[in-house]
Amino acid sequence: MALEFGYLELVNGIFSIAIICSFAFVGYNIAKIYRKSKEKVYLLVGIAWILLASPWYGSGTSFIVALFNYGQGLSVLPLLYFSLVVLLIPIALATFVTSITEIIYREYRWSIRSIFIVFGILMEILFIYMMISTPTDVITLLTAVNAHYSTVILIYILISLVILVIIGILLGRSSIKIGTTENKLKGYFVLAAFTLYALGAIFDSLLNTVIKQIPVLILLPRGFLLLSAFCFYLGFVTPNFIKKRLKLE
Repeated sequence: MALEFGYLELVNGIFSIAIICSFAFVGYNIAKIYRKSKEKVYLLVGIAWILLASPWYGSGTSFIVALFNYGQGLSVLPLLYFSLVVLLIPIALATFVTSITEIIYREYRWSIRSIFIVFGILMEILFIYMMISTPTDVITLLTAVNAHYSTVILIYILISLVILVIIGILLGRSSIKIGTTENKLKGYFVLAAFTLYALGAIFDSLLNTVIKQIPVLILLPRGFLLLSAFCFYLGFVTPNFIKKRLKLE
């Protein structure tokens, strides 16, 4: 199957790699706080944030492969593309919920975690079944770095995004309510991070057709996603220069 690989695919692939790297950088720097603090919430949050870049793992990996196979990417292995994106979403969501319930709703944490873990396992079983029974229906690669998913998959991704944003908003609000200037600031950064993440993910999906006509628009959703990583970093690791500027130290 011949796939188009031009300027738009090149930019798309580069930004996918940038998103993956920025989320990995932020996640790693949050996770490594665990070594000093011994608070597992940092480890869990760091891992969760790295996994939240999974919607771009497929395009990022396919882009790298495309550089060595004449722009075809993972076109010969579309189910691998699907696995890198969709099979990681239930794990990302369960990890994120586990980490957040270490901070808020601790009294209900086991019940909440159990719901998401069981739901995640059921979705993984469904996805694997779909991959085996109707592999050509679950995903269609439009280009080496752009895919179309079945309606069931799209609905699940949308539901996961809504849940993620709701939890992120609850986390940000709880931090703001704690009262200290630093915690309020972190809360606002967390709110900004999940708002930008939602906007980036939604626009990234909705603007596909428009982007083909106006390629520069790809910078909008990808810019939101990169900014979301930066804001999330500030929400958990406030740099000293910001603390000093705002007289938080």
